[in-house]
Amino acid sequence: MDDEINLIEYWDILVKHKILVAVFVVIGFFISSIYNSIQPVYYKATVTVLSRDSGAGSLISSAVSLFGGVGGSSAENKLIPILKSRNLAYQVVKASEQSITAFPREFLVDEYISAIDVKSSDGLYNLSIIWPNRDEAILLANKYEEELGKFLSDKAISFNILLLDPAVSASPFKKKRIDSKVGALIGFLAGVVLALYVERKFV
Repeated sequence: MDDEINLIEYWDILVKHKILVAVFVVIGFFISSIYNSIQPVYYKATVTVLSRDSGAGSLISSAVSLFGGVGGSSAENKLIPILKSRNLAYQVVKASEQSITAFPREFLVDEYISAIDVKSSDGLYNLSIIWPNRDEAILLANKYEEELGKFLSDKAISFNILLLDPAVSASPFKKKRIDSKVGALIGFLAGVVLALYVERKFV
């Protein structure tokens, strides 16, 4: 019975301060919308390659261990740690530094690693680069594929890499977004808390 009375009391408070709650819902909605609109647009360029293990066994396992990966029988377990390694990123930096906006090499290595998104299935890899410049995103995706082949060859890692689709375009991609509905919900909760505070403090 007390619970029912409390719920009715809370409902009466919300109805009484419905304008205040509504204002906070609108504020939350608009803040999330404005936040989304001012976020920088990134571009996602993807290159597709087919990889086949040539049976280099111990060499591949050694490379995976070197780059912090976990050994396994699948091609995915063997190649993804290499794609996300600092050594490969540094090689891409050196190969593309004349074309990319000037930054210190070490900065670019970290940026390249964080820009990589790899999806794989049965030896088929979609290697995407998410970057703030459309043309540079396309260039980097293709450069990664080129340098990957050289890197594997230089390290005597016997992986056959076949380029299926080079990156020819880049689509807009926003890294961080806040759903406007979530913003409105946060505003609603803030309005409810403030309404209860006002009711208890000043009424």
